[in-house]
Amino acid sequence: MNCKQGDIAMVVKGAHIGVTVSVLSIAPEGVVFDLPNGVKHSAVAAGVWIIESLSGPVATINTDRRKVSIACMNDDRLMPLNGDTEVFEAELKEQPITV
Repeated sequence: MNCKQGDIAMVVKGAHIGVTVSVLSIAPEGVVFDLPNGVKHSAVAAGVWIIESLSGPVATINTDRRKVSIACMNDDRLMPLNGDTEVFEAELKEQPITV
């Protein structure tokens, strides 16, 4: 796992690259559960965190595209921010730009 509970992290893969999040807790594996804001979330696999956007609400990637501040994200899409921004900048440069 890249992150641990309580980390501040940046999204480094997927649709929300650059969004800063707070890593709240590990999501329960294989069961429907409630997010901290009371919204039901479908079952997830191992290695998924419950996160809160520190960059304001972002559009979900499912079909309804509603804006949320609390969601779930795979650990491999997150990089904890520990003050070493050079590592992040190098990784970001390696990401292909898609439009």
